[in-house]
Amino acid sequence: MIRRINKDGVSSFKRALEILSSLLLVAAVIFTAYVMINTARGHAVSIFGNYTLKVVTGSMEPTIMTGDFIIVHKAQPSELGVNDIITFYSDDPETKDLLITHRIIGIKEDGTYITKGDANNIEDHVAARPERVLGKYVRKARYLGLISSFADTRKLILLLVIIPMLVISIFEVKSLAAVWKKVRQDAGSELTEEQIRQQEIDRIKKLAVEEYMKKENEKETEELEEEVNESDGEEERDS
Repeated sequence: MIRRINKDGVSSFKRALEILSSLLLVAAVIFTAYVMINTARGHAVSIFGNYTLKVVTGSMEPTIMTGDFIIVHKAQPSELGVNDIITFYSDDPETKDLLITHRIIGIKEDGTYITKGDANNIEDHVAARPERVLGKYVRKARYLGLISSFADTRKLILLLVIIPMLVISIFEVKSLAAVWKKVRQDAGSELTEEQIRQQEIDRIKKLAVEEYMKKENEKETEELEEEVNESDGEEERDS
């Protein structure tokens, strides 16, 4: 009984893990889709104190390529210096309020940052104000870059929908297989118990027959003894 309870407990735990894995997978797919959609619109997505955004120009090549997804960490003005790569909202009339990711090449006396793209020949026309700085470039988000490489809509659907659903289906098939195995084991246990009961009935029948035969033998023996005794008595009277 203890072994059966432990086995059921392990099965329940495995089932819970499979459900949790499925939920995490679905959440990851939804989150990835959310990030992809928002970054495609030119917005930065905030994730635990960092920002994720997509670079749409080649002004920072070869350091940051067109189409790369990057992670930007929130930073205070005191944490920024020359040669840091920052993302900021532009005050240039031609790119007003657009997110720009360029390198700091100098800092003015008023605290604004002189910026320039690595691939550009000249610095930006308008300096970046500290309060307009989103953060400091940390690294590329290669996972999102890999997904974005599936430019074909059908491939993107395959990656974000069909494959996760296939993984979930595999989990469900495994769960059904485990349930079926348990049902078969229970059926096997019931059959064994039935066989045991039948064996016990047969044993009792055998004992009953043996007891009956024993009593019959004793009865025949007693009748034979009585006949012998009667025969001896008649011989004595004749003599």
